Amino acid sequence: MQDLGEGNLIKTLLKRLIPVILIASFSVVADTKEMDEAVKRYYAGFPEEAISRLKPLALSGDVDAQYLLGNILYSLSKEGTVTGIEDPVKWYKMAADQNSAAANYALGAIFHNKWIKSRDKNEAVNAIIYYQKAVELEYSKAQQPLDRIK
Repeated sequence: MQDLGEGNLIKTLLKRLIPVILIASFSVVADTKEMDEAVKRYYAGFPEEAISRLKPLALSGDVDAQYLLGNILYSLSKEGTVTGIEDPVKWYKMAADQNSAAANYALGAIFHNKWIKSRDKNEAVNAIIYYQKAVELEYSKAQQPLDRIK
């Protein structure tokens, strides 16, 4: 193998890395635009369009899309205006698994509300787990409900 020297090695590495960095940054910008468009479609009264725009991003592992999709589905499930709504918990869990503090908090709140209605201890345990994870991820808003439920 030929010795490239420190300067040549750095140039070679940069030539190989710059295209990768550019492609990755373009992908992030494209995803952000797609999410912005999804939010616009949701607030314009087209929730199905918003969901169809977000789902591919969420399925590809985009934590922000997973959380946003969970929010939209949760909101729609509470409004009762759209039938056949997918369970938002699935999408929140995907985001929570990637250490989304907000998704962990949302899951804590969902299980907390289920516990309030049912007094099922399993729901309380789930709420505590997700609130605690949100607190560990420095989501301070989760501390108060965590203290109340314990």
